[in-house]
Amino acid sequence: MGENIRQAAVAGTFYPADPATLRKELSERIDSAAEKQKVHCLISPHAGYFYSGNCAGKGFGAVQVPDTVIILGVDHHGMGYSFAVDGHEKWASPLGDIVIDQSLRKELLEDSQIFRTDLNAGLKEHSIEVQVPFIQYLNPNARILPILISSFNYKELALAGEELAQLIRRFSDQEILIVAATDMSHYISASAAKMKDELAIDRIQ
Repeated sequence: MGENIRQAAVAGTFYPADPATLRKELSERIDSAAEKQKVHCLISPHAGYFYSGNCAGKGFGAVQVPDTVIILGVDHHGMGYSFAVDGHEKWASPLGDIVIDQSLRKELLEDSQIFRTDLNAGLKEHSIEVQVPFIQYLNPNARILPILISSFNYKELALAGEELAQLIRRFSDQEILIVAATDMSHYISASAAKMKDELAIDRIQ
Protein backbone atom coordinates (compact mmCIF):
# COMPACT_ATOMS: atom_id res chain seq x y z
CA MET A 1 0.00 0.00 0.00
CA GLY A 2 1.14 3.54 -0.75
CA GLU A 3 1.55 6.32 1.75
CA ASN A 4 -1.53 8.18 2.90
CA ILE A 5 -0.82 11.71 1.62
CA ARG A 6 -3.15 14.70 1.70
CA GLN A 7 -2.82 16.54 -1.63
CA ALA A 8 -2.48 20.32 -1.82
CA ALA A 9 -5.89 21.89 -2.46
CA VAL A 10 -5.09 25.58 -3.05
CA ALA A 11 -1.57 25.60 -4.56
CA GLY A 12 -1.76 27.78 -7.65
CA THR A 13 -4.60 29.89 -6.26
CA PHE A 14 -3.86 30.96 -2.69
CA TYR A 15 -0.09 30.67 -3.22
CA PRO A 16 2.23 29.69 -6.11
CA ALA A 17 2.32 26.04 -7.16
CA ASP A 18 5.76 26.37 -8.76
CA PRO A 19 8.46 25.66 -6.12
CA ALA A 20 10.92 28.30 -7.35
CA THR A 21 8.24 30.98 -7.55
CA LEU A 22 6.93 30.03 -4.11
CA ARG A 23 10.39 30.20 -2.54
CA LYS A 24 11.00 33.60 -4.11
CA GLU A 25 7.68 34.90 -2.79
CA LEU A 26 8.33 33.55 0.70
CA SER A 27 11.80 35.13 0.75
CA GLU A 28 10.26 38.49 -0.12
CA ARG A 29 7.55 38.25 2.54
CA ILE A 30 9.72 36.92 5.40
CA ASP A 31 12.28 39.23 7.00
CA SER A 32 15.23 36.87 7.35
CA ALA A 33 17.18 39.50 9.31
CA ALA A 34 14.51 39.88 12.00
CA GLU A 35 15.36 38.77 15.53
CA LYS A 36 13.81 35.34 16.15
CA GLN A 37 11.95 34.65 19.38
CA LYS A 38 10.97 31.36 21.01
CA VAL A 39 7.20 31.48 21.45
CA HIS A 40 4.45 29.05 22.39
CA CYS A 41 1.91 30.29 19.87
CA LEU A 42 1.74 32.34 16.69
CA ILE A 43 -1.47 33.80 15.26
CA SER A 44 -1.22 33.84 11.48
CA PRO A 45 -3.69 34.93 8.78
CA HIS A 46 -4.96 32.40 6.27
CA ALA A 47 -6.04 34.32 3.20
CA GLY A 48 -4.23 34.10 -0.13
CA TYR A 49 -0.67 35.38 -0.01
CA PHE A 50 -1.64 38.35 -2.22
CA TYR A 51 -3.90 39.57 0.60
CA SER A 52 -2.26 38.48 3.85
CA GLY A 53 1.13 37.06 2.90
CA ASN A 54 3.06 40.06 4.19
CA CYS A 55 1.33 39.85 7.57
CA ALA A 56 1.97 36.09 7.79
CA GLY A 57 5.57 36.60 6.72
CA LYS A 58 6.12 39.24 9.39
CA GLY A 59 4.81 36.87 12.06
CA PHE A 60 6.71 33.79 10.93
CA GLY A 61 9.86 35.84 10.40
CA ALA A 62 9.83 36.91 14.04
CA VAL A 63 9.74 33.42 15.60
CA GLN A 64 11.90 30.33 15.77
CA VAL A 65 10.07 27.50 14.04
CA PRO A 66 10.88 24.30 15.96
CA ASP A 67 10.74 20.73 14.65
CA THR A 68 7.15 20.26 15.88
CA VAL A 69 4.29 22.56 14.89
CA ILE A 70 0.61 22.13 15.75
CA ILE A 71 -1.54 24.04 13.25
CA LEU A 72 -5.07 24.99 14.31
CA GLY A 73 -7.21 25.84 11.31
CA VAL A 74 -10.72 27.19 10.76
CA ASP A 75 -13.15 24.95 8.91
CA HIS A 76 -14.73 26.90 6.03
CA HIS A 77 -16.40 23.88 4.39
CA GLY A 78 -18.08 21.94 7.19
CA MET A 79 -16.97 18.62 5.76
CA GLY A 80 -16.18 16.68 8.92
CA TYR A 81 -15.93 16.43 12.69
CA SER A 82 -15.84 19.73 14.59
CA PHE A 83 -12.49 19.00 16.30
CA ALA A 84 -10.81 17.06 13.50
CA VAL A 85 -7.24 15.83 13.87
CA ASP A 86 -5.82 15.08 10.43
CA GLY A 87 -5.37 11.36 9.82
CA HIS A 88 -2.84 11.42 6.98
CA GLU A 89 0.83 10.43 7.15
CA LYS A 90 2.05 13.41 5.10
CA TRP A 91 0.82 16.55 3.38
CA ALA A 92 1.92 17.29 -0.16
CA SER A 93 3.35 20.75 -0.82
CA PRO A 94 5.17 22.44 -3.72
CA LEU A 95 8.20 22.51 -1.40
CA GLY A 96 8.00 18.74 -0.81
CA ASP A 97 5.93 16.50 1.42
CA ILE A 98 5.76 17.44 5.09
CA VAL A 99 5.45 14.67 7.69
CA ILE A 100 2.62 14.44 10.23
CA ASP A 101 3.81 13.95 13.82
CA GLN A 102 2.09 10.63 14.47
CA SER A 103 3.39 10.18 18.01
CA LEU A 104 1.96 13.55 19.01
CA ARG A 105 -1.34 12.69 17.31
CA LYS A 106 -1.56 9.32 19.07
CA GLU A 107 -0.89 10.91 22.45
CA LEU A 108 -3.51 13.61 21.89
CA LEU A 109 -6.21 11.17 20.79
CA GLU A 110 -5.53 8.49 23.40
CA ASP A 111 -7.55 10.04 26.24
CA SER A 112 -9.24 12.93 24.45
CA GLN A 113 -12.85 13.84 25.15
CA ILE A 114 -13.04 16.27 22.23
CA PHE A 115 -10.61 15.42 19.40
CA ARG A 116 -11.16 12.73 16.76
CA THR A 117 -9.21 11.57 13.71
CA ASP A 118 -10.76 12.72 10.43
CA LEU A 119 -9.32 12.10 6.96
CA ASN A 120 -11.89 14.19 5.09
CA ALA A 121 -12.42 17.38 7.09
CA GLY A 122 -9.39 19.22 5.73
CA LEU A 123 -9.21 17.92 2.17
CA LYS A 124 -10.39 21.22 0.62
CA GLU A 125 -9.52 23.55 3.48
CA HIS A 126 -7.02 26.37 2.94
CA SER A 127 -6.59 27.79 6.47
CA ILE A 128 -4.02 25.18 7.52
CA GLU A 129 -2.50 24.59 4.09
CA VAL A 130 -1.34 28.17 3.54
CA GLN A 131 0.75 27.98 6.75
CA VAL A 132 2.72 24.95 5.58
CA PRO A 133 5.08 26.64 3.06
CA PHE A 134 6.10 29.24 5.66
CA ILE A 135 6.94 26.44 8.10
CA GLN A 136 8.85 24.45 5.46
CA TYR A 137 10.78 27.48 4.27
CA LEU A 138 11.97 28.32 7.79
CA ASN A 139 12.48 24.74 9.02
CA PRO A 140 12.60 22.04 6.32
CA ASN A 141 12.78 19.37 9.06
CA ALA A 142 9.56 20.39 10.78
CA ARG A 143 6.73 17.94 11.42
CA ILE A 144 3.15 19.16 11.74
CA LEU A 145 -0.07 18.15 13.46
CA PRO A 146 -2.99 19.75 11.58
CA ILE A 147 -6.22 20.22 13.56
CA LEU A 148 -9.35 21.70 11.96
CA ILE A 149 -11.96 23.33 14.20
CA SER A 150 -15.53 24.33 13.35
CA SER A 151 -17.16 24.50 16.78
CA PHE A 152 -18.50 27.78 18.22
CA ASN A 153 -19.24 26.20 21.61
CA TYR A 154 -17.13 27.95 24.24
CA LYS A 155 -17.08 24.99 26.65
CA GLU A 156 -15.90 22.66 23.88
CA LEU A 157 -13.25 25.14 22.76
CA ALA A 158 -12.00 25.60 26.33
CA LEU A 159 -11.78 21.83 26.78
CA ALA A 160 -9.84 21.53 23.52
CA GLY A 161 -7.45 24.20 24.75
CA GLU A 162 -6.92 22.38 28.05
CA GLU A 163 -6.22 19.10 26.26
CA LEU A 164 -3.67 20.77 23.98
CA ALA A 165 -2.00 22.36 27.00
CA GLN A 166 -1.79 18.95 28.71
CA LEU A 167 -0.34 17.45 25.54
CA ILE A 168 2.41 20.06 25.39
CA ARG A 169 3.20 19.50 29.08
CA ARG A 170 3.62 15.76 28.40
CA PHE A 171 6.04 16.60 25.58
CA SER A 172 7.93 19.16 27.65
CA ASP A 173 11.24 17.73 26.48
CA GLN A 174 10.68 19.10 22.98
CA GLU A 175 9.80 22.53 21.63
CA ILE A 176 6.30 22.77 20.17
CA LEU A 177 4.87 25.78 18.37
CA ILE A 178 1.12 26.25 17.95
CA VAL A 179 0.13 28.21 14.85
CA ALA A 180 -3.44 29.46 15.13
CA ALA A 181 -4.74 30.37 11.68
CA THR A 182 -7.27 33.19 11.72
CA ASP A 183 -8.02 36.32 9.70
CA MET A 184 -9.64 37.95 12.74
CA SER A 185 -12.29 40.52 11.69
CA HIS A 186 -13.72 40.47 8.16
CA TYR A 187 -15.54 43.07 6.07
CA ILE A 188 -15.69 45.86 8.64
CA SER A 189 -13.92 49.20 8.89
CA ALA A 190 -10.30 49.33 10.05
CA SER A 191 -11.29 51.20 13.22
CA ALA A 192 -13.99 48.65 14.11
CA ALA A 193 -11.59 45.78 13.36
CA LYS A 194 -8.93 47.33 15.58
CA MET A 195 -11.39 47.62 18.48
CA LYS A 196 -12.72 44.05 18.11
CA ASP A 197 -9.32 42.49 17.51
CA GLU A 198 -7.77 44.23 20.51
CA LEU A 199 -10.46 42.75 22.76
CA ALA A 200 -9.46 39.28 21.55
CA ILE A 201 -5.75 40.02 21.82
CA ASP A 202 -6.17 41.25 25.41
CA ARG A 203 -7.82 37.95 26.39
CA ILE A 204 -5.11 35.94 24.63
CA GLN A 205 -2.34 37.79 26.44
